[in-house]
Amino acid sequence: MRLLCLLASGAFPFNVCVSDESTGSLVIKTHAASVNTGSGTKNRKLKSNDFFDVEQNPLITFVSNKFVEISPGNYEVDGPPLSPK
Repeated sequence: MRLLCLLASGAFPFNVCVSDESTGSLVIKTHAASVNTGSGTKNRKLKSNDFFDVEQNPLITFVSNKFVEISPGNYEVDGPPLSPK
């Protein structure tokens, strides 16, 4: 089975309101039809029912399973890889 890994970075401002931030969770949802690799052929394959099947599954959802403070106020967020259905 081939896995698809989408890498992203960005800033998500939040306030830590608990004493142990490692117990938090981040959920990111994006429209599957917005996937853009720069290649029309790859885009069509990813959007097809072989992978994301955007007609039946319009959203890609990432749910974190680990929060690690890498420096004051900066966190690394890990989660399971996205894979085709």
